[in-house]
Amino acid sequence: MNRIFFFADLDDTLFTSIRKQQERELQPTAFLKDGSPFSAMNRKQLLFWKMLQNSGEIIPTTARNIDSFSRVKLDFNSRYAIVSNGAIILKEGRPEERWLTETKKVSQRLTKEMEALRDSLLLEAEKSFTDATLNIRLISDYEMPLFVLVKCSPATFREEVLLYFQDFLLEVFELDNNLFFIHRNGNNLAVYPNEFCKERAVQYLQQEILQIDQSDLTLGLGDSSSDISFMRGCDWLVCPKNSQIDNAL
Repeated sequence: MNRIFFFADLDDTLFTSIRKQQERELQPTAFLKDGSPFSAMNRKQLLFWKMLQNSGEIIPTTARNIDSFSRVKLDFNSRYAIVSNGAIILKEGRPEERWLTETKKVSQRLTKEMEALRDSLLLEAEKSFTDATLNIRLISDYEMPLFVLVKCSPATFREEVLLYFQDFLLEVFELDNNLFFIHRNGNNLAVYPNEFCKERAVQYLQQEILQIDQSDLTLGLGDSSSDISFMRGCDWLVCPKNSQIDNAL
């Protein structure tokens, strides 16, 4: 039996934050904790979504944590989801146990390093940026520290702010690239353990759970340069026009 799987990034791939949308008629897709809509699909995104639904199994492949993912109101027609940038694989809404065990080991091993990284970024922000609204925190999921996030509010966002922190991490903090990698996109900068990546989670799901073979077709959907590695693990790579990937071509 021929199966089709779409491994799909969410934000800026399937839908976009409402503040970035130019159309008035939108289909809300993701919500804040207070229930207000934050992201939506425009007309073409909605057509694309319907095409995916009618063509194969859609597996979310997102950096959103479990709580944030739970506020995405779409029918993905799959028992599986990859969340927290690959640190957690959900099966019917619960973490897949073998993958969770490995994630716990990595988190426990690197918690002190992630805490030190967060604290250094907080101190540097206090010294260097009093005119930018920054949210610097250690993001956890399932009670496990997973990655460090620097988020600049849209109202005070400047590209040079995140570039400064990226340089700080590499040149001053001397981030160990054998342990961590940096991803910057839009008004976010994230530092992940190397083991927490979508590529490894997609590979595990394809080989160990779905047991994909030559009769199956896989497509990787993403917008960001950090998505390319997991997309290359699929038969086809698909990105939106004017995305970070598209603009780099």
